[in-house]
Amino acid sequence: MLRPAQVAIAAFILLGLVSAGSPALADDTTIAPAPPGPSCEWNPHEELRPDAGNCGFNDASFPNQASYECGKAQDCRDLCLFKRCNGP
Repeated sequence: MLRPAQVAIAAFILLGLVSAGSPALADDTTIAPAPPGPSCEWNPHEELRPDAGNCGFNDASFPNQASYECGKAQDCRDLCLFKRCNGP
C-alpha cells in the first residue's frame, strides 16, 4: 500500500513528465502552428480547348477553340484559366 506522500510524489513526477513531453503546447498553452502542406509552383503552358460557353459555335455547329493557361495551383490542383477565343 502506498503512503499519501508516495502518491503525491508519483503524481508530481507523472504530471511533470506529461507537461514536459507535450511539444505542441508552449508555456502559455497555445497550440503551435501546423507545418506547411504541399506547395506547387505555377508553371503555365497554353492549351487549346473547345469552349462554346465563352466563344460560341462555328458554322458547322462545333464549339470555337479557346486558349487557356494551364498549370498547377499552389495547393497542387490542376488549374486552367481562360485567356481568349481563337477564331471567328
